[in-house]
Amino acid sequence: MIREKENRTNLVRWRPPPTGWLKANVDAAFRKEKGSGAISVVVRDNRGRIVLGFTGKIQANSSIAAEATAIRQAIIIVNNLQMGKTLIESDNLKLIQAIKSKGSIGEISAILQDINMLMEQLPEKGLTWTPRNGNLLAHEIAKAAEIGTLHHNWSTQPPANIHRIIRNEIQFD
Repeated sequence: MIREKENRTNLVRWRPPPTGWLKANVDAAFRKEKGSGAISVVVRDNRGRIVLGFTGKIQANSSIAAEATAIRQAIIIVNNLQMGKTLIESDNLKLIQAIKSKGSIGEISAILQDINMLMEQLPEKGLTWTPRNGNLLAHEIAKAAEIGTLHHNWSTQPPANIHRIIRNEIQFD
């Protein structure tokens, strides 16, 4: 039974947004002992091509604060660049549920307020959850940015491991 569940989870992978939409996958890598980490935002079109890639170093008190910061940054980018119809996708279910229900998580209540305000400014948007396997590119980029192994031009000239993920993900069923 457990192996069957694992196999189904492993089958999940990045799915393209509907035609005319973009998808911004977000993730964060966080080191509790340092109180810091990195976030990634990868915006792709319905063919899986990277439209925009962003990484940034952050200070945070928890992994959920780091993840919330990544979502907030994605919304800011989409709003500022007037990217139009965009789905924002994260692998943090608790956070996505809190945002959608306008709930609160005490330690990140200020970030959640920012996210809710910013979401109101983005008329054609969506917020979705995906398992980690559906968010591999953003995950790997956040990890590489956190440890400092990611080149500044990763989105146009991806390193081999990132290129492999992109290639695997754009082989749609």
